[in-house]
Amino acid sequence: MDLSVYHNDFTQHDLFGLFPGAPGGRALRDMYGRVHLITIATKGGRTTLERYGREHIRELASRGGKAKRQKEDTQPRNVIHWDGTPERHVPYRPPRSRRRRPRIIRFFLSEEALN
Repeated sequence: MDLSVYHNDFTQHDLFGLFPGAPGGRALRDMYGRVHLITIATKGGRTTLERYGREHIRELASRGGKAKRQKEDTQPRNVIHWDGTPERHVPYRPPRSRRRRPRIIRFFLSEEALN
């Protein structure tokens, strides 16, 4: 991988080691200053709310929820159970089913299957 496309004028010493790309964590704070980041955080989404209105914010939240549910209902995923056993959750929609959401078929995996 060619890392020459990334900037080398920042230092990042946290977030699980050094990542190529945009600075984050303490490097971002050192670059802009603590006061600048605090003013952005206190403003929050107020600019978006003033610019587009409350209905737009609600529409964004609704779209995000729909996208999350659609992803959960269609994509298989690996899940670590609370007792540490790995599982594979596969959504299954039976033919001619009137259910709104698919059934989740659970496969218990061995430890070697995840590696």
